[in-house]
Amino acid sequence: MTALVRSLDHESATVRELVGGKASVLARLRDRGFSVPEGVVVTTEAYRETLDTPEMEETLAALRDAVARDDDAERRRLASDLRAAIRERGLPAGVAEALREARPGGSVAVRSSATAEDLPDASFAGQYDSFLDAGDDDLPERVVDCMASAFGDRAVAYRAAAGLDADEVAVAVLVQRFVEPDVSGIAFSADPVSGRRSVTVVDAGPGRGTAQVSGTATADTVRFDRSEDRILEYRTGGDRDSRVLSPGDVRSLSAIVARIADELGPPQDVEWAIVDGEISILQARPITALFPVPEPRPTDGRVHVYYSFGHRQGCRRRCPRSSSTRGRGSSTGSAVPWGCPTRTRRPPAGTCSST
Repeated sequence: MTALVRSLDHESATVRELVGGKASVLARLRDRGFSVPEGVVVTTEAYRETLDTPEMEETLAALRDAVARDDDAERRRLASDLRAAIRERGLPAGVAEALREARPGGSVAVRSSATAEDLPDASFAGQYDSFLDAGDDDLPERVVDCMASAFGDRAVAYRAAAGLDADEVAVAVLVQRFVEPDVSGIAFSADPVSGRRSVTVVDAGPGRGTAQVSGTATADTVRFDRSEDRILEYRTGGDRDSRVLSPGDVRSLSAIVARIADELGPPQDVEWAIVDGEISILQARPITALFPVPEPRPTDGRVHVYYSFGHRQGCRRRCPRSSSTRGRGSSTGSAVPWGCPTRTRRPPAGTCSST
C-alpha cells in the first residue's frame, strides 16, 4: 500500500494532517476497541499532489485574493474552476489501483475527511461531500468528487468566515465498508440544550436515517441521565407509536458515547448505526454548541449555574474548550466571581476587554 493510501489500522492513520479529522478520530477509536467499520484512507498527500500544477496554484492565489477582497462573485467563479480542474486531472498515478486492492469488500461509503473539520469551535459539518453505497466502477470518481468538494461554495465561504486560507486545508478521503443499518442516528454525550454533562441525548430513526436528515420524517428523541441510570424522556418521531430503540439500546449507546468523550476529551457528537444488534461508530466530533464549565467540576451533588461574561459580550464562541471570564453560582441563584482577572473594568459598549 502506497503512502497515498493508508489502512485505517495503520499507525499513521491517527495523524490528522495525513488523514484528516474524521478518519484520524475513527482510527483512534478503532485502535481503542470501539466498533468502527474497517476502511482505508486516500491521504492528504494524494490531494496535494492532485493540486500540484502551476495552473491550480495560480487559481488558488487568485481565490485567496478574492476572499480577502470579499468578492463573492469572483470567489464562486474561481472555486468552480478549481473543482473542474481537480475532476479533469483525477487521482495521482497508481492511487486508483492501490485503492481497489486495499479497500474493504462489497459496497463502500466514500467520505471526505478534511484537516480542518470536527474542531471544537468549527465542525465543518455538511461542507464536504460524502457518498454511500459506492462500488468499484464509480469509486475513483467518488474519491475525486470528495477532493473537489474542498472548493464547494459553502466550504469556501465557511473557511473564510473561520479565518482559514484555502491552502490551510487539505482533504483526505475515507473509504469504509458500507453498513446497512437497522437503526441509525446521532448521540450527544452532553445535553446541548441544558448543558448537563451527565445527560445523553439520542436522536434515532429506522434505516439509514435519510428521511430524518431530509426532513420528511421525525426521529425519536431520548434523554438519558447516566448519573441516575434512567431514561428521563422518550419522544417517538412523527405518527409512529413504536419506539426504534429499546431501553437496553439507549443504555448501551449512552455508555459508548460517554466512553468516547472520556477518550477524546470534550463532550462528543457521535454518529452511530445498529446492525444486527451491534452498535457501530461512524463519526465522532466535539459538540460545538456547549458553553464551557469550570475544571475541576463541583463534586457536592448540587445543581450549579454558570454565567459566561465573555460569551455574553460576544467575545467568545460557544465551544467546549473555551476559557473565559465566568460567573459561578449554585441552584439558589446566587453568583460569585470566578476566574475574573484582578482590577477589571467594564469596557465601552461594543468592545471586548482582554484578559
